[in-house]
Amino acid sequence: MKAISHGVHTVGASTNIKWQEGAVPTHQKENLLQQSGCVLWITGLSGSGKSTVACTLEHSLHGMGKLTSLLDGDNIRHGLNCNLGFSAEDREENIRRIGEVSKLISESGVITLVSFISPYRKDRDRIRSRLPSGRFIEIYMDVPITLCEQRDPKGLYKKARAGLIKGFTGIDDPYEPPLDPEIRLRAIRSDGSIRGPEEMVEYILNYLYDHGVVPRPPRSDSEDAVSEAVSLEMSIESNSHTSSSSSSNSIEGSLEGVTSSQVKKQGGEKARGKEGEEGEGQVKIDVD
Repeated sequence: MKAISHGVHTVGASTNIKWQEGAVPTHQKENLLQQSGCVLWITGLSGSGKSTVACTLEHSLHGMGKLTSLLDGDNIRHGLNCNLGFSAEDREENIRRIGEVSKLISESGVITLVSFISPYRKDRDRIRSRLPSGRFIEIYMDVPITLCEQRDPKGLYKKARAGLIKGFTGIDDPYEPPLDPEIRLRAIRSDGSIRGPEEMVEYILNYLYDHGVVPRPPRSDSEDAVSEAVSLEMSIESNSHTSSSSSSNSIEGSLEGVTSSQVKKQGGEKARGKEGEEGEGQVKIDVD
């Protein structure tokens, strides 16, 4: 950005432009909404569960009376980004546009959920640099490609393996995982079982509570026990790809008496993705 005079700037190819401050600052909007505007950027391979987690999270936040906006990779390509393809240059522009849109929405105090493959690390880091510290929360869906391929309801991985789709992320185009995301969601537990979206959302909500994005709602002791157990298990697994025996014992002790149905109850009713797809193993495939 190059300043000319009287607050007039040149930004990229745009000349003689000036930033217009709004009459109502962000913090006043946040006070009205009783929440902090931020961008929850959910990234991961196609089939990793981004949209399922985003929909489930939005459902939970809505139930708490929180204002959200959900930006999905497929949906954005129906309108705003319908003129972009899947070349490296178009992918970069795709993410640049949605990054700027999500920034504007979050500045209105809205919790903005973004569900995009966003394969390139530099593109995600560029968006992070555009937001104030703490307002960009990167959520990495850490899911093995083998599991993503098993979920493949549209057959896109099969087509990519057969050479019918070119430039498919994870097959013949790279995915660069975050180096230090705020939240890492592992789909597979240390015992080999699959973690459901409600449990992942519980972990995200605890992060939002702890960082002041939304106030923690009052809950019963049993609900707190479920929430703390989920957070403890996922925190330990996030810090180590292979849990030590002592860590495993700690997890098992914390989860004693907590059933999977209790965890699911915490997440509330499953939020449906597009075309009625919901829950584990039926994740919407997006190719952004």
